[in-house]
Amino acid sequence: MAIALFDKFLNTVPQTVLEGKDISMVIMVDPPEGLPPPFLSGKGILDTSLQMISVYDDAGTSIIHEFDLKGSDLTPINEAIEALDGRVDTLEADNTQNKSDIASIKVDVTSLGQSVGVNASAISDNAKSIGDVKTTADANTVSINTITIDLGNVKSTADAADALSKTNETAISNLGQTVGQQDTQIKANASEIAAVKTTANAADTLSKENKTRLDNLPPSPDLSGYAKLGEDVNFSQVTAKDLDLSAKDGNASITNDHNINITIDGNINAAFKSSGMRLLKPVDGNGQTQNHLGDVHLNNGKKIFGADTGVLEIRNLGSIKRNNSNDSNSVTLGDGSNTYKSNGHIFNDNSGSEIFFIGNNINVNNRVLQNVKKSDSNNYATNLGHIKELIASSSGGGAIEFKKVKSNVTGSPTYYYHNGDNHLYIEYTGDGGIIALDTMRSGVEDQVEDMVVVHNTTDTECSIRLFFNGSSVTHAVPPRSFLQGWTNRVIGEWVTVTSKDPDHVIDEQLVVKSTDLSWALSSDPRTNTQRMIASAPPVCTIIGRHSPSDSTKEKIVSVGDSNRLESQVSIFVINKQSTGHATGICSSEESSGKTWSRILDGKRGAWFTNDTANSRMASSEIDPSLYPEEQIFFTTDKGIMETYVDLDAPGEVGVIKLRQLTGYNVPKNEADIAALEVQTEKNRSVTHTFINEGSLSYDWPDSERKPLVEVLVLNTSQTINNSSVTVTDNDTHKYSGKYNTVGSVAINSLGNWANVYTYHNAYKHDSNNYYVVFNQSNSSWQLIEAANPHTSIGQHAASVTVQLGGQSSLPESFGSYTIDPDFDDIDSLEFITAEVPIQYDDVNSKVIINFNGAKPSGYVVLK
Repeated sequence: MAIALFDKFLNTVPQTVLEGKDISMVIMVDPPEGLPPPFLSGKGILDTSLQMISVYDDAGTSIIHEFDLKGSDLTPINEAIEALDGRVDTLEADNTQNKSDIASIKVDVTSLGQSVGVNASAISDNAKSIGDVKTTADANTVSINTITIDLGNVKSTADAADALSKTNETAISNLGQTVGQQDTQIKANASEIAAVKTTANAADTLSKENKTRLDNLPPSPDLSGYAKLGEDVNFSQVTAKDLDLSAKDGNASITNDHNINITIDGNINAAFKSSGMRLLKPVDGNGQTQNHLGDVHLNNGKKIFGADTGVLEIRNLGSIKRNNSNDSNSVTLGDGSNTYKSNGHIFNDNSGSEIFFIGNNINVNNRVLQNVKKSDSNNYATNLGHIKELIASSSGGGAIEFKKVKSNVTGSPTYYYHNGDNHLYIEYTGDGGIIALDTMRSGVEDQVEDMVVVHNTTDTECSIRLFFNGSSVTHAVPPRSFLQGWTNRVIGEWVTVTSKDPDHVIDEQLVVKSTDLSWALSSDPRTNTQRMIASAPPVCTIIGRHSPSDSTKEKIVSVGDSNRLESQVSIFVINKQSTGHATGICSSEESSGKTWSRILDGKRGAWFTNDTANSRMASSEIDPSLYPEEQIFFTTDKGIMETYVDLDAPGEVGVIKLRQLTGYNVPKNEADIAALEVQTEKNRSVTHTFINEGSLSYDWPDSERKPLVEVLVLNTSQTINNSSVTVTDNDTHKYSGKYNTVGSVAINSLGNWANVYTYHNAYKHDSNNYYVVFNQSNSSWQLIEAANPHTSIGQHAASVTVQLGGQSSLPESFGSYTIDPDFDDIDSLEFITAEVPIQYDDVNSKVIINFNGAKPSGYVVLK
């Protein structure tokens, strides 16, 4: 259907389009899809669902304009369309009535044209008023999407409708439907004219309302309360991205009753609080001087760093103190000297090894003191050169002096009195030579005495043969040592004294670390062992480590009497009585399932091995490379076998192999083998430990012989290293915990701490001031809360006392207190051999030991 109401959209259609009349003044409302181009030629198509008008070209094939009506009220148009649909149905039923209606339309068109003219004038006036309102209201008014309809020449439209009606009347008999459509268009136009009038009236009313709104707009706001640039302003709160508080002639300030945070990029850099300023991010001083600082307090673990190694300087320093309460462990810098306060001063090298120690004694750790000043005072040290001078100038009961100094002596030279060689000072630098001094011959009575000093400067022992009346005695000079000899006709022989070179004296001669000794190293471990023993002081214990892959100084242990090295890392202990007299033992560290021990032959420097584990396995299970030679095995398939070194196999010289022992592996000897195994088992030593026992009883399976019994007990009069006890307080739980030994300390009859005539170790709680200690007055153990620490000898010991058990060597459980001594970690050196009566119960094959009332702790070895 078509409706001639295009003038409704007059204000939105370009003028050139109107003047060209290229849309034939007809709009089609929601036509069916797929209309042929002739029906669309110059037509406007209204899509009520999309609220759009599309204008087609003359050919009816292309859209040349589109108008958006989404802001317009299409309700009247939709209502007219619905009414028109009803009328179309009626017109199709009655063609006759249609003819009559068409005739009456002709009459109505004339008057309609007059009404349309009037309406057009009113619409034009309203359009002008709307334009004025739009100009006046500007942005404060709502754009009015009112559709202004200008029908243009309504009469022309009516004439066209009349012509169309006449055409339809001529063809109505054959084109009834077409006539109905044209009639519908005409009547729709009449209906739409009424709708246009209604819309125009509404637009006029809205224009008047808008004018009223414009007349009643509120006055402009009062800006008198706003600040001008350059004036002082007081704010209760300021929120700004950038804030400049610069003051031209005074101080800029920010005042707040709470915290003021300075935040950059979401991070608080500094916080100003009533207690002061707090920095929350690192501060870059930019290399500037910091003046007038007060005390600087660093957090735990914080340090002061210079920009690079060795560039930080601290000047005008008065003192360095470890704590604030006193001057202990401090350094005070004076005008001429510095004062150091400490119980000991340790100087280490860069590797952490101690170089120098000053405490109750001065320890230079086997280092040379250089440039020692010469002194004759008994209260001062002097240098070795001065000592030599004093020796040379000593009268010795007469005018005895060194007449000659023999320097850099090597080899085995002989010196003769008749050549003027007497009163010699010999500096030996050779390699184990023998010096001979042919002097004090019979018949040369004018030589009444002689003296000699030999300084062995090497790591190898040398010797000197001293003659008297044609006979000689050879004296050994240990490495880095002096030998002094003197003789006269009255004594009739040489008297000698040997002393260690002071530059090579080992501070503690009771126990010596092997690598602290100096000797000429050898690739033969037997020679290394001999020279190491010779370089040690008399009556000492040497403790060291053997390693076949480390330095030559640690290649000590041989495989038997050969130059081969023990393959396993081992720890050795050697006891030296004097030169040429030493014994020792070593045991392996490696965990191959067995522990190997070797015994030292001190004369030859050779180490011979034993295995501490009894072996009984199949021969295929034995790896001979893991064992030394001459190791015996009782195998389950091949009888008795031994390891041996195969020296003949090509390319395998020195390889340890396994073989059967001749004569022990035939069936007739199986009974002998079994008996031998039993005997071996019987001959094995058995060790039993005991804690706080007054008597002991052990089974001994061999009824044919009595065992050898060795009893060793803890030496509780000395500090028991690694000794501790665990106390469980089943009453208050207050005293539970681990207690470690603090040495041989007790409470005497006066209730005071004592460390003389004490025969028990005391034990201190690892975190509290509690002790388990023996009280000598009542001969029992006590659990105490200390009034004074155990180091306060002679001071009162206990403030609170809990009585425990009796006269055991170690504390034992009593009442509500369970006490467990940690016995396994005690070193074997803390035990001493006890002489106690041994009883043998032959009937029951038992060994009985009685301690006669005492309750020691230790172990028993049955051999």
